[in-house]
Amino acid sequence: MSEGRKRKHTEELDNNMSALVASPESPHKEHHEHHRHERSHAHTKHSTLDEVKSLLGSGDYRRIDEDILKQHADRIDTNAVHGALTFPEGLERYDIYQKGDHQELACIIRIGKKLCGHPDIVHGGIISTLFDYTYGWLFFAVGEKAGFTANLSVNFRRPIRANSTGLMRVVLEKKEGRKTFVKATWEIDGELHADSTALFVKPKASS
Repeated sequence: MSEGRKRKHTEELDNNMSALVASPESPHKEHHEHHRHERSHAHTKHSTLDEVKSLLGSGDYRRIDEDILKQHADRIDTNAVHGALTFPEGLERYDIYQKGDHQELACIIRIGKKLCGHPDIVHGGIISTLFDYTYGWLFFAVGEKAGFTANLSVNFRRPIRANSTGLMRVVLEKKEGRKTFVKATWEIDGELHADSTALFVKPKASS
């Protein structure tokens, strides 16, 4: 290869690499940030006030996840639930409401057909993950310090079908020292489909 052709080839490679490794001001970066922002609030468009009232029933519920996700948008890409699982026909809806100032949450969940194990049945691992993760939201909502899952138990009562909208209720049951006990149910159309209990342990205070 002549020196002229070598130089031209090197310039083309440099240009291609510059396009792949976009600068903060580049269109590629802007598109990525826009996509991440849209995904972080993808659940919002599914909510209607009438539907929320019909699912939650009476009670002073307020939605808490939207503002928190906006504040921590930089962490969404690496988050298992709000990042990896949130996509069309995946986790399509995950709306979190706190009941007044109680130690209780209600979560409206809709899962599409791409998170199944058996055809049209949501994978048990996904169900377990959402129980575990919503417990974490409960900790956050009531101002508890972060804890680690020491035990998670899930009972699968009925198959949870893809494209069904479910209601998860999560309650902080009791605290014993560094231990926190929580429980939850997952209902669809008023019928219990799964329930869970868990034990979380707070890390020891550093000396």
